[in-house]
Amino acid sequence: LPFIQATPTKRAPKKNPSTPSHSLLEMRDKTTWSANDDIAIWDATQYFKKSKAPSKQFTFDLLPTLPRMTADPTFGDIVIVLYSASSYNCDNGLGLSLNLYGVVLVSRYQK
Repeated sequence: LPFIQATPTKRAPKKNPSTPSHSLLEMRDKTTWSANDDIAIWDATQYFKKSKAPSKQFTFDLLPTLPRMTADPTFGDIVIVLYSASSYNCDNGLGLSLNLYGVVLVSRYQK
């Protein structure tokens, strides 16, 4: 999705605590997931606040530098879901695989 800059660049991100077990480039080509695969949830709320500096622009290349959340988003939170959809031939016709790459928190629900 180049219009929202969702395809990461080819440069390899530095490993840090917010880097999932698979890079976005590796996940882009993966079609099956194990129940133990690391699905990242990154906190990008700092880039979507009204009071942020105009020079602070969100891009998907920033994901490895964002803080990694340890809890799931809650009802009312606004998130970006990074996923793939692929089809394949199987005995019963056409199969569909939907795989989650990660989640980016954009805004927290506040009462």
